[in-house]
Amino acid sequence: MKSAYIFPIVGTVLFLFFNLYVYKSIGARFASYKNFWTFRPALILLCIVLAVFDAIFFAGFAPGMSFKNELLYKVCVFCAAITLSLFFLCLAYDVLNAATHVAKFSENRRKFLKTFIDVTFVIMTFSYLFKGFFNALKQPKITEREIKIKSLARELSFAVISDVHLGEFLKKEFLQGVVAQINSLSFDALLIVGDMFDLRSDELGDILQPLEAIKKPIFFVAGNHEYYRGDASGLIAAMQKAGVRVLQNESEEFEGLNLMGVHDLSGFRFGYMQPDLGAALAQANPDKPKILLAHQPKYVVDFVRDEVDLCICGHTHAGQIFPWTLLVLLSQKYLYGLYNDGLKQIYVSSGVGFWGPPIRVFADAEIALLKLRKA
Repeated sequence: MKSAYIFPIVGTVLFLFFNLYVYKSIGARFASYKNFWTFRPALILLCIVLAVFDAIFFAGFAPGMSFKNELLYKVCVFCAAITLSLFFLCLAYDVLNAATHVAKFSENRRKFLKTFIDVTFVIMTFSYLFKGFFNALKQPKITEREIKIKSLARELSFAVISDVHLGEFLKKEFLQGVVAQINSLSFDALLIVGDMFDLRSDELGDILQPLEAIKKPIFFVAGNHEYYRGDASGLIAAMQKAGVRVLQNESEEFEGLNLMGVHDLSGFRFGYMQPDLGAALAQANPDKPKILLAHQPKYVVDFVRDEVDLCICGHTHAGQIFPWTLLVLLSQKYLYGLYNDGLKQIYVSSGVGFWGPPIRVFADAEIALLKLRKA
């Protein structure tokens, strides 16, 4: 249980540092301007307000804590988005500013360059935030991919979504929009690759009702967020009640192939519902292609070799917020799209929703249509 407090504490401290850095960076950047000292109290207030709401946001992830007030949650996630965005922008411009000091310029040219960089900083800040919010809240794009599979009995198409993150921000109406897009496609089954919820099962109400409009089979595997509120089994039961086939270290024969699914890596951390590829393989027909659903690409990297033909993952959000993308890539190895490691193919969805800050930068949400074709 103690490990459950690590994320809220680390998140709070990290974002406090981000706000301190933003204050120092902006203060140093604009201190030479005449009107800065009238602006400075507003900057201090902004950073304090952001730090307070960031702390409330992360406190909501501590055991036994949750957001009962929807407006408070939305204010907190927007503040977290602003903090993270300002930090990345300040860091980028500080690096650029350091580079200009290394280069040799005349004093007049250096002053002009500083003014130019400062003006673009202001423009980029508003552009980055506006575009990021817009990308997070717009409809997911449709991505079509053809994937060659050996010994495929017939051509199949799977609609794939991941990381819906239904919760305080994304609700039933969002899922209805996603379902409408899915139903505009021609597909044989819908695959949901984890992180469907940021809610407990007793908070769901009728949020899954839109899934009734999908008349094709639906398959689901749990993601890490299903574990976070200690209610993974309850959420799985809710999906089953909604008519979804939940693959729990299992394999099911579907249209001439083995459709397999394993629990998330978080099972090792929380000590229950641990992933077990061996159990799923034991149920699979060895003469038919094997498609594995596993929420995190890292599971595929660490535990899957040549046992399957195709792995379908989510989790990464394609980085969600550039340049956070680079850290996600280091953690998961596979970020977004179709990969081939020489033993199998891996498709990583960018997800349809978002987690935390409602912002996506260079990481559009998607509904993937994977068209399996005979190799």
